[in-house]
Amino acid sequence: MITSADVGEERARLGGTGAVVIVGTCDAARGPEASRAWGFRVLPAGHAIDICVYAGSGQRTLANLAENARAAVTITSQTTYRSVQVKGGADVTPADEADLGRVAEHQ
Repeated sequence: MITSADVGEERARLGGTGAVVIVGTCDAARGPEASRAWGFRVLPAGHAIDICVYAGSGQRTLANLAENARAAVTITSQTTYRSVQVKGGADVTPADEADLGRVAEHQ
């Protein structure tokens, strides 16, 4: 989950379009890392998003988040190239059945 002051309506709308989601992080030496994310959704209060990063291909991203909990998530519509970005703190939790369902639907 990435928390931000205001996720906004545009971000919520893009979540339902099969958008491309990229999460950017950095390690302690500020070395950048980017991974694909899946299953994007805006949480009900509108101040956070939920994404899924694969443990295998996203190992460095998950390690960076465990180390400093900062992320920038870019969401881009595949049809219009309209993009938004959310930056903020991240909480990493294991995926549950609902998360895996969103990932399958997104793919």
